[in-house]
Amino acid sequence: MSYSATAGASNITVGDFNGDHKDDLAVVNYGVSGVIGILIGNGDGTFQPEVDYPAGAYPGDAKAADLNGDGVLDLAVSSTTGTVNVLLSNGNGTFGSPTSYAANFGAHSIQVGDFNNDGKLDLTTMNSGTASVLLGNGDGTFQNHLDASFPGNTNMIVGDFNRDGNLDLATSNTVSVGTITLLKGRGDDSFDPAINIAAYSAPVYLAAGDFNNDGYVDFAVANSYAATSMSIVMNNGDGTYAPPATYNIAQTGYEIEVADFNNDGYQDYAVRGVTQYQVGYGKGDGSFYAAQNFATPSGQFEKGSQHADFNGDGAIDLAYISSAGLTVVMNANDSAANLAGAVGFQVSTPASTTSGSAMPMTIDCLQVEWSGFHFRRSVNGNAADHVVWQIIDCNHGAFGQDLRALKHVG
Repeated sequence: MSYSATAGASNITVGDFNGDHKDDLAVVNYGVSGVIGILIGNGDGTFQPEVDYPAGAYPGDAKAADLNGDGVLDLAVSSTTGTVNVLLSNGNGTFGSPTSYAANFGAHSIQVGDFNNDGKLDLTTMNSGTASVLLGNGDGTFQNHLDASFPGNTNMIVGDFNRDGNLDLATSNTVSVGTITLLKGRGDDSFDPAINIAAYSAPVYLAAGDFNNDGYVDFAVANSYAATSMSIVMNNGDGTYAPPATYNIAQTGYEIEVADFNNDGYQDYAVRGVTQYQVGYGKGDGSFYAAQNFATPSGQFEKGSQHADFNGDGAIDLAYISSAGLTVVMNANDSAANLAGAVGFQVSTPASTTSGSAMPMTIDCLQVEWSGFHFRRSVNGNAADHVVWQIIDCNHGAFGQDLRALKHVG
């Protein structure tokens, strides 16, 4: 489903801005009179019309967090002019006027975290060659920025990458070509000198996930400009990283979203190209099954993206900004026709069959047959009796929520 967005829409973030337990969207609109547009979610995958709030000149990125401790989400917006604008929530999905704080020139990516371990949320921006940290006072105000050298590229991510209890920073790096740059936090709002780890030629957009379920944060990066590929860089758990494992993608990759898109307990990736996105399903050991490609309904998919369960069905959906505006793509994992649990993957069910007869079918990594197994599945509150499928062969042994309860009735 597509929505119009203010001209200059450049990025997007997700949060429950009015406290109704439904995901809403905030769209960053780049321009000299920049605004951030709020679309309140209806909980069924649709959204109310956009309401715009001033966000300072040339905003580039935004994050939602409770910055003043009142239990509702506020917004922090970075500006390439070198400022951060904070919009405190009124608690009902509306926001107050922005308060501006100095960062550093070129601030285009922003993150939230507690970088000095005082229990108060801080802000950090990635600028032109530096990272700025603005320590939070816990009341929605922030101190003067502190800077560290941080040669980076498109976006910045935050996490405790070495599990020492302190937040670290990471970004893809096209200055030192083919690397990911890390800043390891010391827990006192300062960082160790930047180090580079191998990625691949021209990494652009960086994302994080635990792809082998070992409790350590791994990296996924789209390799734009140079190749139609993306790379997975595994964390060895000792402060070092494995060489990148590179996967071909159908189109030059830009942004990557990491989530469990097929509800099998393993993290997957969705990487966008110009006119389609590609989903790779994780095996839980750091490797992936053959990816599936899906066309973007509204054309070019060249700007910001986010993921969340926008319709409350338990499956992770995608939202992205394109030249056509804002598009929300529902994950078909909730569909009775989508037994494999793959995003948008539809299975044609035979019109009829006799219980106990064999009708083998192959669906991606799993082979199934009608063989006396039945199931009762609730679809939008209505019970439906159909045949469920005996597990014959599947490497990862998990098919999503729809196939986890088998009952033999033969």
